[in-house]
Amino acid sequence: MSVDLGPLKARLYEAAHRAGICPSVLARKAIAALLDATTSQSGVEVSPAVRAAGERGKHDGKVLEVRLKLREEDARRASECARVEGLSRSEYLGVLVGEAMQGVAKRAGASTNRSGLGSPGRAMALAGMREALVGSTAQIAALGRNVNQIARSLNGNPGAISKQNLETLAAVAGRVDRHVDLAGAVLLALRPVVAARRAIRGARDDARG
Repeated sequence: MSVDLGPLKARLYEAAHRAGICPSVLARKAIAALLDATTSQSGVEVSPAVRAAGERGKHDGKVLEVRLKLREEDARRASECARVEGLSRSEYLGVLVGEAMQGVAKRAGASTNRSGLGSPGRAMALAGMREALVGSTAQIAALGRNVNQIARSLNGNPGAISKQNLETLAAVAGRVDRHVDLAGAVLLALRPVVAARRAIRGARDDARG
C-alpha cells in the first residue's frame, strides 16, 4: 500500500537516519504503536489529533509517497480507525506518522522547526569535520613512513641524527597534536548525535512496551 506523507517524508527519512534504521521500519513501528494508542478492547476510539487533521483536509504542495508493508492485523485496524475519522487509510496513516515524527523530535531534544541536530548546516559541518579527520589520518600514515625511515637510520648509526631528521620529527609531533585535537572535536560534535539516537531508541522501546 502507499501512504501519502506529503511534507512529512523528509522528516521521516531524517528521523530514520538518526535512529540508524530504514524509513519503512520506523514508519511501521510508529504506526503500530500509535494504532495501539487509538484503539481499545471495546472498539475504536477517536483521536483528536487525527480528527483535526481530517478537518484541515488534504495538505497543499507537492504530494510525496512512501511505500510500506503492514501486518494484516495492523492494516485492518488502520482501516477501522480511518473509517471512524472519515479519512482514507493512507491519509490516516500519514497523520499517525506525522505524530510519530513530532514525538521523536521532542524525545531527541530537537525541534524540526528550528536549527538543531538534524539541520542541514550542522549536518554539513559534521560531515566536513569527518572528512578532515579522514584526510588527517591519511597524512599521519604518510608521516609514519618517514618516521620509520628515521628509525632505521638510527638503528644503523645510533647517536647520529641529522638536522633534517630532527625537523621531520618535530613536524610529525606537531601534526599528531593537531590530529588529536581534530579527533577530539569530532567526538564532541558527535555527542548530540549519540544522545539523540539513544533517546530515539528509548522512545521506540517505550512504544514497544
